[in-house]
Amino acid sequence: MPKTTRSLFVGRHPARHLVVGRVPVTEAEDFGTPHLRHLKREMAKLLDRLGLAGDYSVEIVRASGAPEIHAEFSERSDADRLAAVVPAAEAPAGIAGLPPEVASQQQFILDDATAAAITASLAMEGELDER
Repeated sequence: MPKTTRSLFVGRHPARHLVVGRVPVTEAEDFGTPHLRHLKREMAKLLDRLGLAGDYSVEIVRASGAPEIHAEFSERSDADRLAAVVPAAEAPAGIAGLPPEVASQQQFILDDATAAAITASLAMEGELDER
């Protein structure tokens, strides 16, 4: 299904499923937007490769503390597919800042090793290696 902008996505899918890639840097260490844009592009390529059933959106979010890459999905099964690949874990219930319209949230650390595994997988057209 198509990738779309977040504003269109949210309008079409108010009850959405979120997978958050937390980039492990502090604000002082944050070495900038080019790196985050690269991570976002790689995540979007990975999602394209997964052949998702529903709509999705990928965005860079800098709401609090370290930056994050948010992938939002119309279908829970698509969120679960990404979560199995990266791997992500279910976010704790009642997590601070979780919008009430988010039906589910999973999260993972998008560190250098995970980013390299995603890039290598895309280059080799294969699955992510288990770490």
